[in-house]
Amino acid sequence: MYLTTSPLLFSSLYFVFVIRNTFCEERIKVGPGADKEKKINPYITKFHHGANVRPTKCQVCRLLVTEFLEQMKKTNRREDVPRGYLLEDLDNQEKSIQYEKSELRLLDVLDNLCERMKLYRARPGPEFPYIKGAKSQLREVLEDMQEKSKVKLNYELPDEVVEDYTYEMGRLKFKCIHMLESHEDDITQWYFGDQKENLIDWLCVERILDENEQDCLNASTKMPDDYYSFAQDDKSTKPALKPDIPMRDDRRWEL
Repeated sequence: MYLTTSPLLFSSLYFVFVIRNTFCEERIKVGPGADKEKKINPYITKFHHGANVRPTKCQVCRLLVTEFLEQMKKTNRREDVPRGYLLEDLDNQEKSIQYEKSELRLLDVLDNLCERMKLYRARPGPEFPYIKGAKSQLREVLEDMQEKSKVKLNYELPDEVVEDYTYEMGRLKFKCIHMLESHEDDITQWYFGDQKENLIDWLCVERILDENEQDCLNASTKMPDDYYSFAQDDKSTKPALKPDIPMRDDRRWEL
């Protein structure tokens, strides 16, 4: 047993080291000379320094509401659902309920809601770091190494390690479950009400977050334009690379 698991363990630890020193390096050499000073990427520095507090309560609430409203759109259909279990109840309008405002729809929306937190990846750069469908940093490193290598590389890493090597998405899911259990009555009250009030305001601002915890609610998910400008030589006249978030090109990340 130890002989079969040890290579996997060491390979996992090795690539965690690789990603910290290859892709997430805060300092990058500028200029062709080896003596050129390395410049610091402030966005990666900020991302690393905030890792110990992520995900915050604000970030969890924002993603919970985002996924809740997305599931509301997917289940937005007008139809009657039979209330009884007999065949004659199927055509009996008096024994039917409107799905659009039914408890059944609410259950459909809440089903696996926090499981969908695993669709997100934390990326340095954006004010709000969680991007749905983005590649994990480790996956990006492995693909980059594979592309540059002259031989075929076989890492044999579990997909859960590649996608969430710091278990940040696992923590996000756990905190989502806890928040949902604690405020299910509030969500139910909003759902069976007129639903006119913005759910972010109703749930996050008015019921969950203190005033000093609401900074992420309007944070942008776009990469800053100057993300790569720090790596340019001061004498360079070429424009900096256009920042972009690498997205997965398959659909396996969708639930």
